[in-house]
Amino acid sequence: MTYSIRQADMDDYYFVVEIDLLDEGVEGENPYLTASFEEQSEYLGRLAQFLDSSLNTGETELYTCPKYALICEDVETKERIGLVMFLFRDMNDPTFQHLGIYDKFDRSMFPTDGKVCEIFQLWVAPDHRRKGIASELMKKAERVARDSGIQMIYTHTESVNDHVVELCDKLGYEVIRKGTLWDETVRVSQIKHLG
Repeated sequence: MTYSIRQADMDDYYFVVEIDLLDEGVEGENPYLTASFEEQSEYLGRLAQFLDSSLNTGETELYTCPKYALICEDVETKERIGLVMFLFRDMNDPTFQHLGIYDKFDRSMFPTDGKVCEIFQLWVAPDHRRKGIASELMKKAERVARDSGIQMIYTHTESVNDHVVELCDKLGYEVIRKGTLWDETVRVSQIKHLG
């Protein structure tokens, strides 16, 4: 099988929503499945705004930083088999919102310019796992970040996701913390310096 990686567009909206709602690798129930109609609508609006703004990497009301969604698809069938979502953060920006995540780390671990690429969604279809697709999606995100002058990648996953931690280890990521971030779930935080 031959696959390609491309920038997501609004035609991928329902796919991205479906993958995000799967919440694979997340302990407990997805709160959006039991949320009120208003909360679900707000969530769907945020995803639409993320995708829409990722197409032009401009600023929107919710996302004032560059953001990306990359789709891996089978070249022949056009089946979507992978997704990575990430955005660029500026930790020196006083309007930077992060749920207190970055307050848990020694600031000296991060670049002095404050610019970080945060990968927050990585998914590969079950039938296509363990074939290098997640690695290629991560490497593509790293290239986009490096080409944009970003010097560091940050990601975290729930501690039960050993396979994700192992993948990041293979790609040169370093574990910087294991513990709670914004709730009681234990997460493994990892960084990679680009250079």
